[in-house]
Amino acid sequence: MTGGYGLLAPAMFAVVTAYILSGKKTIFPAQVESRLDSPFHADEFEPIALRRVKTADVMIHLPVCVAVDASVSDAMNLMGDYGLASLPVVERNRLCGRITLLSIYRVPEERRQSAVVKEIMSRDWRAAYPDEDLFTILKRFAAKDVNNLPVVTPENPNRPIGLVTRSGLWSALETAKKQQSERAVAAEAGQETRGPQSQSGT
Repeated sequence: MTGGYGLLAPAMFAVVTAYILSGKKTIFPAQVESRLDSPFHADEFEPIALRRVKTADVMIHLPVCVAVDASVSDAMNLMGDYGLASLPVVERNRLCGRITLLSIYRVPEERRQSAVVKEIMSRDWRAAYPDEDLFTILKRFAAKDVNNLPVVTPENPNRPIGLVTRSGLWSALETAKKQQSERAVAAEAGQETRGPQSQSGT
């Protein structure tokens, strides 16, 4: 067993090294253009596709947020308008927290008009930057258990310029899947057009 492992280890190292060095290119360039197009790397599709898209490409170019002194009822209505389960909170146009639909439901219905956002909001919040890729954003969604993040610039990290949502992220992924499927169909059609004689080199 020890001798067999000794022979296997260099082979495994060679495969891993080739995989890393190949970057986006496949070791079968005549068959597919990249690892993203290869059925052998299907499990990598979502991370690679999400890394190709930036926050700026899918964000809502509007700072969808609620003022710290707005009523809880107003925050709830805004969430309904945009189909969100939480909202960034701002004070004098600067981010200061987050309010969730769950926290609003804990407020008795008869108090939602008089209660204000700052009474039930969380001071814990995170943001996204326009040039960050969506795979990074997805991991941040999971870590913070949120479905949206305010988008800010490095120059003004507390002033929202937009909103990136989980639905926007998945929409980008579905678009990438559709494009991949179209490429696969086109490639298959091209192979059928060339026919068996192109494969034999005659």
